[in-house]
Amino acid sequence: MKEQSAQIPNNTVTFSWEFLRDCLGGVEWSSSFYYNRHAGEEVAVKHQGKAYWLLDPEHEPYLPDSPGKHGAKLTPFFNESFGDANHAPDERHYMDCPVFIKEKDSNEYRYYGDYSQTRFSDKVDYDHLMTQIPKHVRCYWADQLGSKGRPQWVTEKLIEQFWPRPMYDGPTPADSACQTPATFATGEDSAGGTEKHVMNALEQYSKQLKEWKKDALVKVTFLAEEAIYESFTKPDSDLEPGLRLWWEYLEFQTFNQAFYDRMATMSK
Repeated sequence: MKEQSAQIPNNTVTFSWEFLRDCLGGVEWSSSFYYNRHAGEEVAVKHQGKAYWLLDPEHEPYLPDSPGKHGAKLTPFFNESFGDANHAPDERHYMDCPVFIKEKDSNEYRYYGDYSQTRFSDKVDYDHLMTQIPKHVRCYWADQLGSKGRPQWVTEKLIEQFWPRPMYDGPTPADSACQTPATFATGEDSAGGTEKHVMNALEQYSKQLKEWKKDALVKVTFLAEEAIYESFTKPDSDLEPGLRLWWEYLEFQTFNQAFYDRMATMSK
């Protein structure tokens, strides 16, 4: 889609973070993305979706540079938590979503229009991460991920990144390895022996998972900002690949004049 600017008014008013949060409500589902399952019911300003973006260009250098322009934000992880139909956003909530971007040298946010994510995110490769992404952006994400106040889903993602869950590689009921030499020689099926063999392996795996979880929770508790930042510098070819950022593309759709007018009126 082509960028647009002709129908976007000049000198639009700006809004404080507190005003936007009070009017639009919801929770921060992922970095800078807010989801309100009650949108259209009890929020002060109704809009067609249930989500919106509050973005800061200080640590998001690829955002649209003016209303009507396309852009992208960066993120290390995606919140893939599951909930019922009303408690978690789906792909619809990333379409025609209001975007507010913080003004330079100000605490005010400007409405840039409604944006959609019409394509899948791409991983930022190592060379681009180290040569094109400013160092202060990597420092920002290391600080955010290392914060003790990070959401639980982020902690779980960090565990997946640094201490992955061990895979089960034991026998299964259909595995020929479950057959004992005696049953193999006679061709007789020993269902009881097979079941016991599998159950013993699963019990051992269950114990392994408990130890892994206990150990991972201790390690992630003491995961320092410096270690996270250092992970960005590890190349993809390492035995333990480094941490990467992802592009979340923001494609301009329209400037919702009615929505903006209601917001501007309420902010006076």
